[in-house]
Amino acid sequence: MRNILATAAAVALLGTALTLWADEEKISLDKLPKGVAEAVKKRFPKAEVQGAAKETENGKTEYEVTLKENGKTIDVIFNTDGVMTLIEKELAANDTPKAVKA
Repeated sequence: MRNILATAAAVALLGTALTLWADEEKISLDKLPKGVAEAVKKRFPKAEVQGAAKETENGKTEYEVTLKENGKTIDVIFNTDGVMTLIEKELAANDTPKAVKA
């Protein structure tokens, strides 16, 4: 019985993950809204844009832009107005705060 419940939970989780991935669509950079493109150039003037995706979750559309700056990857999410809502930066282990290392 325990194995059946674990299998059912795994299938449900996989189904949810696949549903979320289905809502992401890779787009060309010229398909980014003007406000998003301007915000990327203003906030990351030295970064090289690697790609972009349009994501829709719970009826809300956001744009994820992947950048490369100083050899490190940066993923940034913007709303449709070009307001940055999330930033993920690749860090070297030496660059992490002391509290994280502890």
